[in-house]
Amino acid sequence: MQQKTLAIATLTVAVGVAMAFHGFRFVNQMRIAKLLETRQCEGCDLRFTNLEGADLSNTNLAGANLEWANLERANLEGADLRRANLKYTNLKQVTLKDTNLANADLEQANLNAADLGCTNFQFKFDADEAGGGFRFHFNSQNQNSGSQNTSINFDIRANEEGAVMQVDGMGCVQWEGANLKSARMPDGTIHP
Repeated sequence: MQQKTLAIATLTVAVGVAMAFHGFRFVNQMRIAKLLETRQCEGCDLRFTNLEGADLSNTNLAGANLEWANLERANLEGADLRRANLKYTNLKQVTLKDTNLANADLEQANLNAADLGCTNFQFKFDADEAGGGFRFHFNSQNQNSGSQNTSINFDIRANEEGAVMQVDGMGCVQWEGANLKSARMPDGTIHP
């Protein structure tokens, strides 16, 4: 009798797990269909979702949870990913031109071969009590999309505690406040 009860309980658990898994997949497929149709998914849960090659350009994903998602080769041009959770996300070969990643968490995300919209963007600002110096270099030729016209805006504010510089390059990813700890970047390096 105990073996029969154990067998029924085991079968019940197995069927329950299978139903839950397929139910999760169904709900996830419904979310993806709605996302692709409306381009709105603010704060939604898309963990472990496969969006490989998806066109998510100009999509609102602000605050979305995309942890462990696969976005390889996805087009995120102009997408709003502010405050998004992109931990461990595969962002390999994505297009991020004009994407807003302000305060996003990209810890251990893979950004290898990602198109960040602009390349070779360097600046250095040095200041002390004797004065300051500023060096700026920008090359608007993107390896993936060829030459493009790009405008650069920068703002320098200084006080007795130091200086703050904000740079806005049209077409570039907006990274302000983003966590890139251990993220794999386009040149293959990992940022500690």
